[in-house]
Amino acid sequence: MQLKKELVLTITLLILLIITINYHTVSAQQIPFLQLWTDKPSYKPGEEGKLFIAIHNDLGSDIFISKIVIEYPWYPSYIDGKWTGNDTIIPSIKDRKLRYQETRCFESSFKIPSDSRVSLTQEKSIIVRVFLVGFDTPEYKDLPLKVDTVSSYNIVGLDVIFNLMIIQIILTAVSAVIIAATINLSVKKLIEATPKPQFPFKIEEEEEK
Repeated sequence: MQLKKELVLTITLLILLIITINYHTVSAQQIPFLQLWTDKPSYKPGEEGKLFIAIHNDLGSDIFISKIVIEYPWYPSYIDGKWTGNDTIIPSIKDRKLRYQETRCFESSFKIPSDSRVSLTQEKSIIVRVFLVGFDTPEYKDLPLKVDTVSSYNIVGLDVIFNLMIIQIILTAVSAVIIAATINLSVKKLIEATPKPQFPFKIEEEEEK
């Protein structure tokens, strides 16, 4: 009788162990749908922007969002006595629960560095990790961030200078035409205002013999 009880207990523990392993395996494989995008397709150094994070629950049951950790390409940066370049979103109690087939969107503000750190955007992407209650591994996704480089600014500057030079040439040519016309008109008026010489006698032409 005692042996039978031990056997039943052993089988029960094995069944519970198998269920636990299968649960963690399914949890590790099934992850909610995650989408990232920004408010602009590209940015300039020193410009501000927004990152949007949409989480869609398609796992078949309710899930709970613990936190969202964001790392921008320039993280870590030690500015004004603190590390910057990252952001952590802690949802409110109301927004933590995500029902099946429900979607929730979060946003984070950022500012593109105006110094040499902007070059890091060409090497790294925005990294977002979503931590869920009961999940050992967070959901991970990255998003490239396009920032205009300094070289593109130089090209834009050359275009502006070239356009200004064309405008200056046109204005110079128009001014030269106006000045020439003004001088010509002044000379004509001066000639017309000059009195013709009066001779005291009449000059008669000799007739040919």
